[in-house]
Amino acid sequence: MGSFRLALALLLLSSLPLNASPLKAFRINIRNAIGNGLREYVSRGVRTAEEEGADLLIFDIHTPGGALNAAGDIIKTITDSELPSVAFVNDEAISAGALIALSCDLIAITPKGTIGDAQPIPTNPKTVSYVVGRIRSIAEMRGRSPDVAAAMVDKDLVLVRLKDGTVKALDPKAYEAMLDRGIGMEVISPQGNVLTLSAKRAVELGVADLIAEDLERLLRGIALVELKGERGVVTVEEAEAKGLAYTPLAGAEVRDVPLTIAERIAVFVTNPFIASLLLSIGILGLIIEFKTVGWGVAGTIGLLCLALFFGGHMIAKIDAGIGLLIFIVGVGLLLLEIFVIPGFGVAGISGIALIIAGLLFTLDTAAGRLSAAATTLAQAVIMMAVLGGLLIYILPKTSLWKSTVLQAEESVEGGYTAPPSELARLEGKRGVSLSPLRPSGVALIDGERVDVLTEGEFVEPNVEVEVVRVEGGKVVVRPVRGDEG
Repeated sequence: MGSFRLALALLLLSSLPLNASPLKAFRINIRNAIGNGLREYVSRGVRTAEEEGADLLIFDIHTPGGALNAAGDIIKTITDSELPSVAFVNDEAISAGALIALSCDLIAITPKGTIGDAQPIPTNPKTVSYVVGRIRSIAEMRGRSPDVAAAMVDKDLVLVRLKDGTVKALDPKAYEAMLDRGIGMEVISPQGNVLTLSAKRAVELGVADLIAEDLERLLRGIALVELKGERGVVTVEEAEAKGLAYTPLAGAEVRDVPLTIAERIAVFVTNPFIASLLLSIGILGLIIEFKTVGWGVAGTIGLLCLALFFGGHMIAKIDAGIGLLIFIVGVGLLLLEIFVIPGFGVAGISGIALIIAGLLFTLDTAAGRLSAAATTLAQAVIMMAVLGGLLIYILPKTSLWKSTVLQAEESVEGGYTAPPSELARLEGKRGVSLSPLRPSGVALIDGERVDVLTEGEFVEPNVEVEVVRVEGGKVVVRPVRGDEG
């Protein structure tokens, strides 16, 4: 009797699936603009899923696009992984987001979702040709129509459906030639438009595999299968239609991969718009600080913005350390030109060149990404010009500015700074520092308020100083020692 029970128990156990534990899916959220910070988050998420034995990767996508270089790295991370991948377009995968979605094994989309409009910026022929080639390759790899994918990038293509159901992307000449030959066809997307698809249209054209209102319905509609010795993911409908053995994913455990604090900072800072804003405020803050007495709010804000800019890019594993070093050397040369060397020459020009080079390097210029970096830098220059214009209009009217700025001219009542042609007479004269000289500031010399600078040392207020030389518009002073009185 005991042997019979043991045999029955073994029989029942053998009938259970080998993988009795629930299936695990890891959800990685691709939100907002795509940048280098998001690239590092996705890389960590995929690595974590692989290490913890996940069965499926789900990329929950809601993005208007972003940096093409970052999207390219994310695509490589997805395609290099052996885990089956699903893109859940919730609710838009636009521009670079469309490329990421197309790189996944399966695409699900919400009823109100959209996918497409992957035209690159700038839209020069070389860039468009590169992206068309890339998106065609991605589509072919995942068994989707490369012609439909190409129409998402190149507005000069005409996407048509022939009478036999074939969908083709034609250049204008080929399209006109087919019209002349009387070949009947339906125009899906005319010349001049980049293709953007609704959920229904995306499924109809084979871009998306199913429509799902939420993650639960998505999991109900897909299943794991073995394809050519490798695990893959298909819709349940496809598996049943082809008679494939499959493992349903309904009820699978879904684990979210949250952003760490460092990744949140990196994602925020590497957003091209935020990077431009931080740069513009940072540089503008330092410019204002150079014009004011001592150290104040503008310089502090400027340094914080620049620290956030460089620090965020370092977190995103961009070679920002080298860029920061180049930037600091450039600023140093520029300060040397402003406060020490008379006129404006090699040091100043070299400083400006190094500042630009450091910023471009930090903005990820490697591997043909100079155009994206230059665009971000150009945005920063425009923002700085706009903010600078506003400050020039507003700040001079404030009492704080009047009390701290190094003035070119002042009223007779408050003392004044003589024009450069009259400054030479001050050489050898003594006066008193009115503000901290670090190394620039204001001193009272011969009854006049004068913008001065030291030879490098810091001088506190109310210290006797002597003019050692006058170079153009620069009045160089040194503190008078006790034994010189």
